[in-house]
Amino acid sequence: MIYTDLDRTAKYDQLGVCPRPQEWQARHGQFRMFESIHLGPEDWNSHPQVETLIRELEHVFCAGAWVATIVIAQAVVEVSLAAFNKGGLKSLDFLNKYQLKAKAEWLRDQRNPILHRHSGQGAAVPLDKQLLFRETLRRDAKKAVAYALEISFLPSRHTDAQ
Repeated sequence: MIYTDLDRTAKYDQLGVCPRPQEWQARHGQFRMFESIHLGPEDWNSHPQVETLIRELEHVFCAGAWVATIVIAQAVVEVSLAAFNKGGLKSLDFLNKYQLKAKAEWLRDQRNPILHRHSGQGAAVPLDKQLLFRETLRRDAKKAVAYALEISFLPSRHTDAQ
């Protein structure tokens, strides 16, 4: 029986449950597709710490740990930006030059409420949201992966980012 993406998500994407091997492989294929789209025919040219974080990003994405995917995706962006030779440009100006500023800001805006909470605030992603809104979290995680890889692979596509 063939399941729609939503059926698969509802049936097999459960908080605290490891995905079936087929689901892991499907997500792994999605991740590799994002890598090939954003890297293109270029060779990998990135800071070693970025590569380590990208492998972690791949693991949490394949596992369906959507909140962790968003957090690590932003870490990939932060380490990537720190490693770029920005030629005197500020990070946001550099991202703007490549029309990535809005994507970087979206990702930061997703991650910050998760990590930077004040004692009087509730959880940014409460347990009921993790349980009941898995599809929304999954879509945000896919977007986060795509944005993080697009930004982190800038040095592979543009020499002034090396």
